Amino acid sequence: MNYSNVEDIPPEKWLELNKKKIYFGHQSVGFNIIDGIELVMKEHPVIQLNIIEGRKFDGPEGAFVHSRVGKNRDPESKIIDFTNVIDKELGQTPDAAALKFCYVDAYDKINVNNIFLKYKDATEKLKKDNTGLTIIHFTMPLHTQK
Repeated sequence: MNYSNVEDIPPEKWLELNKKKIYFGHQSVGFNIIDGIELVMKEHPVIQLNIIEGRKFDGPEGAFVHSRVGKNRDPESKIIDFTNVIDKELGQTPDAAALKFCYVDAYDKINVNNIFLKYKDATEKLKKDNTGLTIIHFTMPLHTQK
């Protein structure tokens, strides 16, 4: 089912989401995304994500765990760190995971196709090795030169 706005989503769907284990790997822009999620939660109290900055699920209940991964201007380091967190640090397989690249990761000397292939291979391996894992894909931010 598709919903056109937050108010259309039934409360039981939010309760399902609140019970999920979600991991979000990012750098600086990711904190803006977390801020946005928290603003939406304030406006819609039925959304009660347990947002935790860290690299470990600490209990049986749902959590939205997020952390910095890799280094800006080194997208491969983000892919490697993201997979390492999921495979070795979280302690439990997440229901969903997302990696956010930054616009500075797509600078003019980077081979974007190569990074895409490494990301694709890594996420396919994560899904194969972690039954039930859903990967949430973000587009890589782009910018133009002035």
